[in-house]
Amino acid sequence: MTGTFIIIPKYLVPKVFCYLFYRVVIVLLLLIVSATPEAFADNPLSKYMSGDYPHPTSRYTCLMDLNTGKVLYSKNPYTHRSPASLTKMVAAIVLIENGHLNDTVTAPPAVVGTPESSLHLSPGETISLRDLLYAMLLRSANDTPVVGAYYLTGGISPFVDLMNNKAKEIGCQNTHFVTPNGLYANGHYSCAYDLALIARYGLTHLPEFREIVKTREYHVKRSIHTGDSLVTNTAMTFLTDYPGADGVKTGYISQAGHCFVGSATHHGWQLIAVSLNSPQCRSDVVQMLSYGFANFKPRMIFKAGYPAGTLTLNGRPALVVTGGDLDDVVGRKEREAPLTSYSLRAQSFASADALPISIGEKVGTVSLYRDGIFIMKVDALAANPVPARPSLNLPQIGWWGKSDHVVIATVLTLVLLPLLYVGGRILELALHARKTAENSRRRRSSITKDVRAVDS
Repeated sequence: MTGTFIIIPKYLVPKVFCYLFYRVVIVLLLLIVSATPEAFADNPLSKYMSGDYPHPTSRYTCLMDLNTGKVLYSKNPYTHRSPASLTKMVAAIVLIENGHLNDTVTAPPAVVGTPESSLHLSPGETISLRDLLYAMLLRSANDTPVVGAYYLTGGISPFVDLMNNKAKEIGCQNTHFVTPNGLYANGHYSCAYDLALIARYGLTHLPEFREIVKTREYHVKRSIHTGDSLVTNTAMTFLTDYPGADGVKTGYISQAGHCFVGSATHHGWQLIAVSLNSPQCRSDVVQMLSYGFANFKPRMIFKAGYPAGTLTLNGRPALVVTGGDLDDVVGRKEREAPLTSYSLRAQSFASADALPISIGEKVGTVSLYRDGIFIMKVDALAANPVPARPSLNLPQIGWWGKSDHVVIATVLTLVLLPLLYVGGRILELALHARKTAENSRRRRSSITKDVRAVDS
């Protein structure tokens, strides 16, 4: 049996070795990359996710995790700035929560002369509240919040009051509105952090808000200017070009500069970025979002339904569980802290009138802390039923209501018991004195009889 052998000249041996070596290295690298879950070859964000620290042109920025509200990057996040049309996020939130989307709203005379951008509504023109919101958040039409204000409250001032109250409820501490649409006015301001909070609230709590802000185009139905029906999202380039982009809102007036709140979701994880007063606000937002996705990751700490301790509700114990997942956001290269560094604190907001409580009912909040630092909170849900206390069925007295029966009974008891005790003692002493006097009278009478008997 004969075989075939390849004879390699000595001067070619080094070249052949190097060729084979480099081929093996390339194959190994390809295998490693293909085995990586977030391989750049399969990652639509690969051209953005260099991992570099962001250098936005804006001096007022904030990058926030949607779920926890944790800030991952910021510059001057609490500095007061004119928010321009980002104001319309709050106007839309107030209308969604307090109005009915299928209602027909009528444009008031106050829409006349509203500066651009506008839907060019004429007084008396009708449109559904739903379509009004699409025009408000997509085209950023300045006349639409005016119409919404008159629909909901009959005027601008009471509507702006609702906006300010809602901003405080969301947690904004550096925000005050004067106009419903963001047109410049003295005392009308917000900040990058508060605007991120507002966008987070709308995206988290209002499905209608989330659906509208990610829409690219929409045809509204109106009663007069029917030819002007197409509204296009002013954030179209961001929604089209950036993978996972899902909103939120642009804004511009000369006093505020170009402003943008952008949101994107990658592998189910959503981030929000805010850039104020920047000629490259969209580029700023893309930088921050890409930095967040490349350098951080969410970490599940406690799942929904996790036991969170016991709360005392009107004197009765109630076991509570977490009403949602409790997560943290950590650096990808950061060593994960042990779970023992995390703790839960439950706090009740249930009043005595809330009893009885059923299983699964919201009774407070559960907060997540890492080494004593607050991370996020979710609802606390009752894990067992809490019955109401038996009613005393006392009649109502004057201005007291049923909730005061226990107090009334306690006060009466504390007052009457001492009086009854003192009265009983006085009566006992009086009976004793009477009995003593009767005994003395009887002894005197007996002695008198004895003396008379001796005399006789």
